[in-house]
Amino acid sequence: MKNQLCLCVLAALACAPAGAADLAPVTLAWAPNPQTPQIDVAIARGFFRDAGLDVKTVSFPTGREAFEALAGGQVDMAFMAELPATIGALRAQPFAVVADLSRYRGSRLIANAKTLDMKTTADAAGKKVGLTIGANLDYFTSRLFAAAKINVTIVNASPPDLLPALLRGDIDIAVPFPTFYPAAAKALGENYREVLPGGYAVHNIVAASSPFIKMKPAELEKFIAALVKADAIVRAGPAAAQALVAENLKGAFTLESVTKMWGEYDFHTELADDLTDLLVDQGAWLIEKGAVKGAAPTAASMRPYIAEAALRKADASAVRLK
Repeated sequence: MKNQLCLCVLAALACAPAGAADLAPVTLAWAPNPQTPQIDVAIARGFFRDAGLDVKTVSFPTGREAFEALAGGQVDMAFMAELPATIGALRAQPFAVVADLSRYRGSRLIANAKTLDMKTTADAAGKKVGLTIGANLDYFTSRLFAAAKINVTIVNASPPDLLPALLRGDIDIAVPFPTFYPAAAKALGENYREVLPGGYAVHNIVAASSPFIKMKPAELEKFIAALVKADAIVRAGPAAAQALVAENLKGAFTLESVTKMWGEYDFHTELADDLTDLLVDQGAWLIEKGAVKGAAPTAASMRPYIAEAALRKADASAVRLK
């Protein structure tokens, strides 16, 4: 009887779901946002746990700080827009991009009609433009105004300070991150003005540290496979994904705001040549402005900073690289 009881206990333990102690730990720099619904879905549906991973998320104010944590060994992977990765590649830091989750073409110039009734990009001529220097929107505006042959005065401000500066009249135009658009529209009301110049596509990427890629390839493959699984759900059922994203943003975005912005994104986990091309152009821009010293990058010099093996294994059709 005693032996039978022991056998029953062992059988029950064998059939029980894996506990946290049985899962491989992975640390991801990420916080809820409108750009990466695949991560929301993978967490909510338990795809990471099902793959044998215990994914812990750590929040940072900007992608730049998330990348610094990645390069410093504080996290295994990090979500960011592509510019910190460009800088990291120019500085030969130990990392690689392992997934490109979405592309966003809705970057905006926002104005307060009380001081500037902005209708086109040309209205920015001679104005004070507030943005966060060193972020990807710095690149966006620099290329935009250069192409339009417009001179502006750039005012550096942290992301949370841009809207208050616009409301006070300290700046004429704000170029905030997408997470601040709803707050700007609400605060300005009928005086809200925006221009969407198009052209630049923000690539919302996941980068991994070189030690993680080399020493834990199985964990990386499982993580990417879970994202690909979630990707299919996001694309097939956007309404459910939108509701989940809005819920996770806890009031920062309403469901209506998330739904409205959804069409400005291309949600698909991939790695393609357009990302390489962007890294090369951003690298050239950074060197032109003296932010980083060195030779202008090429596709060949940037290519080692894209590691596609895990994504190719999960979905070969999602990799379109030379």
